[in-house]
Amino acid sequence: MTSLTVALIDPISRIPFPQVTHEGKTYVMSQPNAEYIVTAMYSNPRRLTLKMYLYIDGVKIKVAKHVTRKNNLIKFEGFPVGVGHTKYTRFKFADAELDDGSGVTTGVAAEGTSQTIGSIKVQVFNAVKKGLAGPSTHFYTAPTNAKKIPNKSKGKFFELPSLTTGVGSQVSKKSTKSTHHFQCTTLAASTTIHCETLETLRLRKVPIPAAIVAAYFAQAPVVQDDVKPVVSSSSSSSSSSSSSSSSSSSSSSSS
Repeated sequence: MTSLTVALIDPISRIPFPQVTHEGKTYVMSQPNAEYIVTAMYSNPRRLTLKMYLYIDGVKIKVAKHVTRKNNLIKFEGFPVGVGHTKYTRFKFADAELDDGSGVTTGVAAEGTSQTIGSIKVQVFNAVKKGLAGPSTHFYTAPTNAKKIPNKSKGKFFELPSLTTGVGSQVSKKSTKSTHHFQCTTLAASTTIHCETLETLRLRKVPIPAAIVAAYFAQAPVVQDDVKPVVSSSSSSSSSSSSSSSSSSSSSSSS
């Protein structure tokens, strides 16, 4: 069975942020101003050609990764900036405070925004090779501000997302651009995790194991038999808690 495993990692300590699953949702716990990278591994025993996309706060990140190995660990280092895939600004948690309401869309659109803020989604598509890729001429720009939650007239404040993503420090990373263009065909797997503070989850009465709470404050890795990475099957996405990471090479191509 093929599966998709996603984790959020501290870029300095390389320790995964603690995760917990409750009522079908998987949460990553952190605090504003903490930087992170996203890692994803898709079990690919048949060595199919695949393409992987990352969505943060409902917005597709303008860089895709292609996968051809059995277990290829893919790293999304941050928002790409400049030309090519050599400079990034780290993903950085921010406080998802409410907008003041001026010029904010209300109704269904506002509700949809509240659902996507604080979410990290990875999708894997089957892909086919389509000719040679052109030179890296696209200029990437990082977002200027983190998204805010539109005001809602009803509901409790802790039922809204507590974290969103802004721009952190800039880093330089060597990344090999694919020499070919890959076209997506069908969706192979998708998984979504939600970023929240520990305080918000407690107010929602989400049960959190003591080891997870300790990891949240001590920023130490969680070693627990019943805590596993977020895993999504190829037919339907399913999630579990905590995460593990291993090293592997990856290649990038502009979306």
